[in-house]
Amino acid sequence: MIDFFEYKEINKLSKTIIDVKKSIDDCRNFGSPFNLITTSYSNWNLDYNIGYIENTDINKPNSLSEYINLYNTFYSQRYENKRKLLWLIQYGEIVIEYNDKNIKLFPIHLLILELFNYENNIDINNIKKEIFLKNYAENYINNIIKSLIIGGLLDNNSNILSLNDTVSDTDLIHIYFSNLSDEKELSVNCTNDIDVIETRKYCISSWINHYVKCEEKSFDELFMLLKEKIKLFSLELPTLKNTLDWMVTNDYVKYENDKYIKLFY
Repeated sequence: MIDFFEYKEINKLSKTIIDVKKSIDDCRNFGSPFNLITTSYSNWNLDYNIGYIENTDINKPNSLSEYINLYNTFYSQRYENKRKLLWLIQYGEIVIEYNDKNIKLFPIHLLILELFNYENNIDINNIKKEIFLKNYAENYINNIIKSLIIGGLLDNNSNILSLNDTVSDTDLIHIYFSNLSDEKELSVNCTNDIDVIETRKYCISSWINHYVKCEEKSFDELFMLLKEKIKLFSLELPTLKNTLDWMVTNDYVKYENDKYIKLFY
């Protein structure tokens, strides 16, 4: 292994494995219903400049907010108050059942939806003032709320939002990446060009998943479809090829008979 990687990379990989093992143990000891990964920023290079939360300032039963606050307490006690958690609720995914429909969403989506457990109608400006959103850029929050509206979870009546009871199976993560307002959202607070490339990769892969889960597609077919759909940046052939290669390597899709096919587990 040393022949192929520098010591720094081997050390980083080792720390990553240790992070995952410790996270599994912590979740087991807490009785967590979620798969959480706790790690140092320097090890995983996650961009917390987009935003983060320390606590939600909400303690309602059977909610993600309550869970976050309880886990904060558990984690601090477990590590004798020597560690402090910053929650990156713009990462990861949760699948919930709402009115017998499956909704896939970011944790930040769910925290916003949970506000409607206590009020039927909420002014959009009041949502933006919630403590768990205080470290997020307004443009990012706008795009998250917009995805909830486009996805049919929220109704918008003159900036007064309410829950929509009539929903269908929805992937809010795909909707979010497909409907970003402008190029600034892709690079907001990004530390370098790699952050922008990574974000574009996830945007492209979201559209690829959307198409190939219904019908296998060739490279040219995908390029024509995505070129028309993605308005946020100009899609180039090498970018699509790199994204597809990444998806094949990570077993999201397979390439067979000149077609890309969605893999289901």
